Amino acid sequence: MNQSLKCTLIIVAALSSWFFNGSSIATAAEDANSEASSDDYVYYYGAFNRFKPGKEQEAREFIYDHFWTVDKVIGRKPIAFDFVTGPWHHIVFFRLENGIADAEFANTAQVQKWLKQFEKQEGSPEAAAKSQAHFDAMIDESTSGVFKIPAADVEAIETAYSFKSKKNFFRVVFANYKEGKQPAATKVIMEQFRPARLKTGRMVVPLFSVAGPYDHIVFVHVDPSNLNNISADSQDADWVEAMGGPEKTAKAQNTYSDYLRRVVREVAVSSWYDDNATK
Repeated sequence: MNQSLKCTLIIVAALSSWFFNGSSIATAAEDANSEASSDDYVYYYGAFNRFKPGKEQEAREFIYDHFWTVDKVIGRKPIAFDFVTGPWHHIVFFRLENGIADAEFANTAQVQKWLKQFEKQEGSPEAAAKSQAHFDAMIDESTSGVFKIPAADVEAIETAYSFKSKKNFFRVVFANYKEGKQPAATKVIMEQFRPARLKTGRMVVPLFSVAGPYDHIVFVHVDPSNLNNISADSQDADWVEAMGGPEKTAKAQNTYSDYLRRVVREVAVSSWYDDNATK
């Protein structure tokens, strides 16, 4: 086998084990593709990583110094979060350019373009394979999933995000619902929570699961001076007002809570709101 091709295949195999759980996602993707409302969403591939003890900082620096440099050249806009608390150290979301049809992410034209540029950046296919292996050796645990974001929210999210710009803090809520309750929970979010949030102008990244470890993930921008109480934030008062007041808010939250099986709140940082971004 040609040595260059062999090294490329090594990188593809590494990426496949790092990012992709193909069969289960493909099945879920078929279900999602049949939804009449699928055009109302933009789809993303999410990669969740925990690094080995003592390797967290090195791994993060490697991502930004080796992987993101490739993304910038090819024009891909990953949306990434580095965690302050919780089981994950780094979560990144990549837009699926062809929608749910790209759920088998490792086989997409986007990834092939990325691999070609990565090999060019590192100097050769052999050097790229060595770099990929170095990064993979720092991973302790990883998983992945396919998520969707309301299409109307995407422009603001991707415009406000900027490579290595100012760090902002987010409250991250990971939710899993009781069996069969995901559609009802999503309806509450889309029809009650989201309209109120849009009125406040607060930066929120809502991700609804197609396949993956969580049914819903939401990243909510928070004031870093209040990180000791991540379940509340000064900006929450504006949202309560937009919901119609405390009584209506409590009623909607109680309805939503009835659908929850498990909810976990963590803190993450991410690069948002640079000088050229729309706030």
